[in-house]
Amino acid sequence: MLVEVSDSGSGIAEEHLHQIFQQGFSTKQGEHRGTGLALVRHLLHEAGGEITVEQSDWDGSCFIMTIPKEGD
Repeated sequence: MLVEVSDSGSGIAEEHLHQIFQQGFSTKQGEHRGTGLALVRHLLHEAGGEITVEQSDWDGSCFIMTIPKEGD
């Protein structure tokens, strides 16, 4: 299965692209940040899938997730 999620926000700065899936990394201030993308990546890898990010057609970010079908 292929899932794409995109937005029209400001996107992700190129210098942050290599860090966005790391536990604890966030460009926002405050506690309890930098968990969501790391958790999604971990769970997808456990299931044999993956997640990538690229610039969306609306100048924001587009996250592309592949999730294998059961039994593949």
